[in-house]
Parts: sequence; C-alpha cells; structure tokens
Amino acid sequence: MNVTKFLMKLDTKRMFILTSISIVSTLSIIFVLILSDIYVPLVHTLNNKPFINSVIYEFLPIGFMIIVLFIIRMKDVEIKNNKYYGVIELAAVILTAMLCMFVFFRAVDVIMMLIFSSTIYSSGSMLRFTEISFHIIFYTVLSFILLVTASLFFKKKGLISFFPIYIIPIFYTFNADVIMRASEFSLFSFFYPVYQFILEFGRLETQLVGSILNFLNIETVVNIGRFPYSLFCGNTLYFVDLPCIGWEGIMGYTIIFLNLIIFIEPRNKRRLIWGILGIMGTIFMNIIRLTLIFSMGALFDVQVAVFIHQHMGDVIFIIWIFVFILIMDRFKNFKPTLFFERLKTLLKR
Repeated sequence: MNVTKFLMKLDTKRMFILTSISIVSTLSIIFVLILSDIYVPLVHTLNNKPFINSVIYEFLPIGFMIIVLFIIRMKDVEIKNNKYYGVIELAAVILTAMLCMFVFFRAVDVIMMLIFSSTIYSSGSMLRFTEISFHIIFYTVLSFILLVTASLFFKKKGLISFFPIYIIPIFYTFNADVIMRASEFSLFSFFYPVYQFILEFGRLETQLVGSILNFLNIETVVNIGRFPYSLFCGNTLYFVDLPCIGWEGIMGYTIIFLNLIIFIEPRNKRRLIWGILGIMGTIFMNIIRLTLIFSMGALFDVQVAVFIHQHMGDVIFIIWIFVFILIMDRFKNFKPTLFFERLKTLLKR
C-alpha cells in the first residue's frame, strides 16, 4: 500500500495507537539519552546509570504490553463520529505527544531536584528513597497521561473501555515500590503484613527452586533461616533478595494477562478459570526463571547468571503471556462436559 494513501486513511483508532507508541517510545529514548550522556538530569538520582538501566529494562516490556493491549482492545471500541487525520495533523499530534513527554520528564526532574536537593539524598538509604520516589511519580503520572490520551480520543468511552489498561503503571509501582518497601520506610508500614506474606512466598519459592536444582543433579544447599535467603550452588553463594523473588514481575504480568482474559473470554466463569490458571502459570514461570539463573551460573559462570537475572526475566514472562494467549484462544470454546462424555464413550468400547 502507498504510504501517502495509508496516512490519509488514519482514523481515530490508528491515531490513538500511534500516539500511544510515541509516548512509550519518547520516554524510552529519554532513558537512552541519559545513558548516552546526551541528556543530563538535574537531580543526582537520575544520574545513576545502573539505576536508569534497570528502569529501562522494566519499562520497555511494560510499555510494549500496554500497546499490545490497546491494539487488542481497539476492535471492541465503537466510535460514532470517526475522524480521519491527514499527514499534517498526524505530524502535529505525534510531535505534540513527544514534546509533552519531554516536558513531563523534565518537570519530574525539576520537582525531584527541588525536593531532594540536600546532599543527604546522595547515598545510602536516602538515595534509595529518592529512586523509589521517582518510580512512584513516573509510573503514577504515566497512568494519568494514558488516561488523558484515551479520554481525548474517545471521550467517556475511552475512560471506561481502557481503564484496565491505563492503571497498569500505577498498579505496578504500588506493588514494586510501596508494598515491597514496607519494611524499609515507615511511610509504607501500613502494608507490612502484605510484605510479610511476600517473604513467606519467597521462602517457599526458594525451597522449591533448591529441590529442583538438586533433582537436576546440581548440588544445592538452601538457607531460609533469615532474609535475604541464601542458596549455595556451583561453588557460589547467591542471595535471594526481593528482586530475585520476582513478586513485582508476577503482579505486573498478572494484571496484564487478566486484561487479556477480559478481552478474549466473554464468560465470567471461564474468566475465573483462566485467571487462576494464568496466575499459577506466571508463578511457575518465575520458578523456571530462578532455576535457569542458578543452573546457568553453576554450569557456566556467575556472569551468565547475572545476565539472565538482569535481562532475560522480562523476556521469559512475555513469551509465557503470548503462549498463554494462544492456549486460551485455542481452548476458549472447550467444554469440560463434552470431554468427559467422549472419555466415557471411549471406556465403554
């Protein structure tokens, strides 16, 4: 298809998708510019390249899945007065979206500089608090930006239809930053019981991973007497801390595939069944992730384990989500009663 003809046929839905892609892409570019020393942040928190590197590796898969969910949901959104955008309007909307993202990021940078200007925030637990603050502000405002974008294109219908999607960033930071840091900062102490539950979840998870490694003839000694838990494997001592437990990833990807279930499966009972299977599958994939990290460290090198831990976790979860979608789509019309009837017929033969 001719590019000009394609652009001339850009309706509201396509324009919304392109705008959303521009938002995610621009924010990703800003992080890359920081890593490349082209964009120099005002606050010292964002001058920490390892921190920015970790942020971009978590933001990219989340942003990617949000776009995918928007695309999937789009077919069910009805528009009474569809609008078509020409090349000039397309350029104006995309450039405006990109400019707004630069302004938004700079505003966050300035606000954090004003709040955390003291040198006490440059190291230790106080630096960690500023990093968590950036996380919370960034993902909360991102949810608000997606909400505003949806409402501008689809009015009230956008607020309702895309609600399960644009709350993903704020849901993610609530789990990853507020609940997971309930023991570190009194500000979040209300959620300490949930934090304790996560520790117990991590304890069972570490025991299970150790059992799997021993089953695979990779001699492993597990210590779950104190947190962080430890695991001695391949002549190397590993500590299973909060990031290794993977709770924030489990919660983040759980809400993503719950979105998918809502869009793919119209029946509530089936949604419940697929939801339970999806959560169980996500937990299982996290166990596979940990097993892969430690086994590769034992078979090859600690650096291999570190690489998988830092860069492959999100890839594993994304692959699982798409496999789960294919499975759900394949069997969504499956009726258990028919299965048992066929089984009963076979047994009678």
